Amino acid sequence: MLDAAFSTKAAPKAHAVPEKPLDAQSFSHGRHGRLGDAVLTKGFVPNPNWTAGNKQGERPGYTACPALVADSPGAEMQYTFDGAGFGLFLSAGRNTGMIEYSTDGAPFKTFDTWNPWSGALNLPWPVMLENELPPGKHTITLRTTDQAKGRSGLHIIHVLLN
Repeated sequence: MLDAAFSTKAAPKAHAVPEKPLDAQSFSHGRHGRLGDAVLTKGFVPNPNWTAGNKQGERPGYTACPALVADSPGAEMQYTFDGAGFGLFLSAGRNTGMIEYSTDGAPFKTFDTWNPWSGALNLPWPVMLENELPPGKHTITLRTTDQAKGRSGLHIIHVLLN
């Protein structure tokens, strides 16, 4: 099906979008947020040429790209957005660890950015931290922790919004 779709020279047809979505929490408003909109309060630094520096080589857009980087516990940032969902497209590698995040001042929740492949390479990994917020303006506070001994880094390639 995809081979046939991509081989056609015809112009794509416009499709009507339902006025009311079938799922109120659909990702129909999904988009990338600007890394520059993050308020870096402690420990995070913007790196326009971040590289993972591992044996597997660099992959443009995933391990050789602009990123918000934290390399120690206690790094903190805030991100304010308009929408119903917030996530991170991150590079999960050897030093990535546990993060905490709070939405609109609520108690902090924990998320482990390590995955089964993190020990061998920096894996591009999209994660949604919040995806059922009421539509509107929200602020996420995000911080790195020392809960995973020896792993407290975070490499944010994109902010994911819906």
